Amino acid sequence: MNPAIYGQLVQTLRREPLPLARLHALAVDAGSTWSVEQLHLMLACMDGIEVQSADTENPVVRLGQRSQQDELTEAILDVVRAQGRPVPAAQVMQLLPRRFTTSVEQIKKLARETSGLRLLGPGLVALE
Repeated sequence: MNPAIYGQLVQTLRREPLPLARLHALAVDAGSTWSVEQLHLMLACMDGIEVQSADTENPVVRLGQRSQQDELTEAILDVVRAQGRPVPAAQVMQLLPRRFTTSVEQIKKLARETSGLRLLGPGLVALE
């Protein structure tokens, strides 16, 4: 499992909860060599992901409640992905949906701390 495959799985879970077997099939299609059991264990340990085991054979996986910081981080990732290139933090702030109130410094801080993002030079936010 690599960050790109994990990111694809999370994007899929944003649309709808899925049974573990279906999520595993998507991971395998994306190139993962993990077993269903390995994927289940990883998902059970991840913050922000819920594995509901009402059906012990094929539990349903869904995204849990996300914090405002998690939502802001995801919005920053979306902006940088959409631009397709490193983006100045000030421009990221302008391109964020209006529901977010943030600062250039907070965007830079999140870029330094978030897996999948990095800060280049004096303030360009880029994908890893």
